[in-house]
Amino acid sequence: MRHFESRLKDFRKKRKLTQQALADRLGVSRGTIIRWEGGGDIPSARTVCYIADVLDINVMFLCGMWDEPRRGMPLSTEERELVELYRALRPSERPMLLAAARDIGQVGQAIKRAMKAS
Repeated sequence: MRHFESRLKDFRKKRKLTQQALADRLGVSRGTIIRWEGGGDIPSARTVCYIADVLDINVMFLCGMWDEPRRGMPLSTEERELVELYRALRPSERPMLLAAARDIGQVGQAIKRAMKAS
C-alpha cells in the first residue's frame, strides 16, 4: 500500500491523536500502530476502512489511490469546470443547462443501446 504509512502518520497527527490514542480507538496495541506507520505491517482491509473512518478521510486516499483526502468521490477537472460553469449562471439560466445535460445523457444512452443491438 504505497503512501499508507505516511498518510496514516500525517493524518493521525493532524487529528491530534497519539499512537496510543489511535490504538485505543482501533482496539489494537500501540506497537501495531508503530509497525503500520513504519511499513513493517499492513492492516486488513476492514481495519483500513475503520482507520479511514476514525481519521475522517477517504479510504482510497489513505491507500494512495486518490489525491483528495475528503470523503466521497473527487471531481475530475472536467467535472469541476462544469460545476463552475453552472455556478456562474444566473439562477434562471440553470434549469436550461440541466435540461441540456439530461438530453445529452439520454442521447448517449440511446446510442449505447443502438450499438448493443447491432
